Amino acid sequence: MCQFTASCSSEDTVALITANCSEICFIKQRLNPVQTIYLGDDLDPITVICQEGWTLIQHKTDEGGVDFDRNWDEYKTGFGNVKEDGDFWLGNDIIHQLTKHQDYKIHIDMISHDFTWYFAEYKNFSIGTEEDNYKLRVGKFHGSLPDALNINNMQYVSNGQAFTTKDHDNDGWAGGNNANAYGGGWWYNYGTNAPLNGWSMWYQGKKDPIYLKRVTMKIRPMTQDDQF
Repeated sequence: MCQFTASCSSEDTVALITANCSEICFIKQRLNPVQTIYLGDDLDPITVICQEGWTLIQHKTDEGGVDFDRNWDEYKTGFGNVKEDGDFWLGNDIIHQLTKHQDYKIHIDMISHDFTWYFAEYKNFSIGTEEDNYKLRVGKFHGSLPDALNINNMQYVSNGQAFTTKDHDNDGWAGGNNANAYGGGWWYNYGTNAPLNGWSMWYQGKKDPIYLKRVTMKIRPMTQDDQF
């Protein structure tokens, strides 16, 4: 099988059972980012967007026209336009299936309204089962902005939190539902410093938050080269 760092061979013209984008050749991904993966466990094949070995789990833009203010079942199964430059959420069930068997890394690309590019990366990314309310787990951070998921203020830490939607309140705010306040499902605590499915911003501690025009979240299995 062609590895994600290798060139495609003639054998790659044959359909192969691939569990994520890192198992699909870069050349094939560049020719057509829309690929099919097979998660096993008797699940149907999944259409995904691949970028250089990464599997996109979210893409959200101001101009995309896809409403992210969705209910629990929609975040569970996914929604939007899973195509190149389409806005979508891949689905919590799919993200769980992708990350349950091996260690994954998540990379978040962000473009602000003044067209400045930022990024954030976390090792050991995974989310739990639906019975666990898709609880978020992330490890060591690296990025061009402060860590917004493990912020020092414990009321705003997303790491370790359950997923909340407008009809499924699992957050730490007794006075309301953050999915309603921020306009999208997320791993809210009392609040959050990175509502990337809602208002699309990234807080910077005492500085003003960065308001985002475009956000992309993508994951891939960790390798020995992940040394940050």
